[in-house]
Amino acid sequence: EFDILVLLLAMSPEEILCRWVNYQLNKVGCKRVVKNFTHDIKDSEVYAHLLVAVCPEDKGPIGLDPLNIQDLTKRAEMVLDNAEMIDARSFVRAHDIVNGNQKLNLAFVANLFNMYPAMDAVEGFEIIEETREEKTMRNW
Repeated sequence: EFDILVLLLAMSPEEILCRWVNYQLNKVGCKRVVKNFTHDIKDSEVYAHLLVAVCPEDKGPIGLDPLNIQDLTKRAEMVLDNAEMIDARSFVRAHDIVNGNQKLNLAFVANLFNMYPAMDAVEGFEIIEETREEKTMRNW
């Protein structure tokens, strides 16, 4: 467990988000693997599956209907409409997805991660509360 923590601490935010996306894709049976937020997401297939994976039950099911659309811009727009259903349409527009805008796609995925992490609970870890001052000193 300690080795995994050391590995995660050494990773960049993009690498961590790629791991999270791949974990979510695996949960829903998608065989795609994301290595970057430029070329790997241009067809919106990853985002369609990711939204299915993280959608909370109370927000209703999100389907894979966008994958039936051949035009990539229209497909990306449908995926963003699905993201809007769960109040997660932020930072990115359809042409940003299709053009592979790394920064905006990274911001979109980071927002999804923060809103709907959809991670399994881990047993055996103690959460230690800290004061604002302690947190400030730790981050300094």
